[in-house]
Amino acid sequence: MKWHLTQIGSREKYLYPRMIYRKGLLGTFNTDIWFKNVNSLNLPGKFSRIKSRYHYELKEVQVNSRNLYSICRMLKPYKGNRFDQWCAQGRIFGNWAANNIIKNGIDNNDTVFGYTGASLEIAETAKSVGARMVLGQFDPAFYWYKIQNLECEKWYGKVLNSYIPTDEYKERLLKEWNHSDLIIVNSEHCKDALIPYGVNREKIKILPLPVSIDRDTNISEKFLANEKIKVIFVGNISFGKGFAYFAEAKKILNNDKRLSFYAIGDLHISQEIIEKNKWDLNYTGRLNREELKKMYLDSHILVFPTLSEGFGQVQLEAMAYGLPVIATEKCGRIVENKRNGIIVKDSNAREIAEAILEIAEDRVKYSCMSYCALQTIMKYEFLEIEKKFWEIIK
Repeated sequence: MKWHLTQIGSREKYLYPRMIYRKGLLGTFNTDIWFKNVNSLNLPGKFSRIKSRYHYELKEVQVNSRNLYSICRMLKPYKGNRFDQWCAQGRIFGNWAANNIIKNGIDNNDTVFGYTGASLEIAETAKSVGARMVLGQFDPAFYWYKIQNLECEKWYGKVLNSYIPTDEYKERLLKEWNHSDLIIVNSEHCKDALIPYGVNREKIKILPLPVSIDRDTNISEKFLANEKIKVIFVGNISFGKGFAYFAEAKKILNNDKRLSFYAIGDLHISQEIIEKNKWDLNYTGRLNREELKKMYLDSHILVFPTLSEGFGQVQLEAMAYGLPVIATEKCGRIVENKRNGIIVKDSNAREIAEAILEIAEDRVKYSCMSYCALQTIMKYEFLEIEKKFWEIIK
């Protein structure tokens, strides 16, 4: 028995190849870009992403990659809108990966794994020989686009074509779900989002993601002093992430001079909308690893008001530095209400504002939540997630 793994990008820091390799079951690993010892290179702009396309735990693995072709595609993307591009990328990569799997040899004792959008061809290959197909579903799929459209209509006054999946894209995902024997999602919300599209509940299994941030210092619980309390939002500044409700909560709390609000991430909302709604807070743009680490160390509360999320690793990142988290239920259930943070209803700025005040106004409660946040992280260490993986894969 062996596993044939495929993935585009460094998704989840190569979680599945690492777990399978540690078990001695890795047959083939096919990915788009793989470079050893690339961290030392000074790569500009979009090419800086190449630095993440390697993991030292897989240094002994013979990896199949398409480095030159994939880098050329970074310079000259596929034609069409984002859904056309994803279909073309998935189809071309899928055929290439399927050929590699066939060349290596596959039979009905094997398992094939791939992620949504780039797995139809390998799923068909698995099905043709009676092998098991495991699909990694990393987001709530069509539900996420529906939410984006509703929010765009609310704040822009119109639906944007960039959030309307094409028929080809929808058909591709539906076929992948149908051909899969097991679908791994990262949250209950993601599972609930698939069921209305005819996916059998029984073949959907939930596997949380491990904490991804590397800490080189020991962190103890935080305490509130008299200085300003820094409240942060981390992630793409977009409607789907619920940014509008974070910004509206800040407006509700404008008169509280103890609080300062920071938005950390790439801007996906027009400056016109930001100015029109007077979303006046501190925008930092995307931060590198060291800058983000410093921000976590200097901050007190993370607000994660997402309207739809596959998991939301930023919650774990913040808790790894002792920050209580305010989050919705439309993501991985990391927040335990009133223990390591507060759960709020999605699309509700008033609840977010009240939650911020509840945490900020009680120093004892804050330090207890900070301590519990640090304890939460232990349940999401790599070895814990690896153990859960082998339990659900039986």
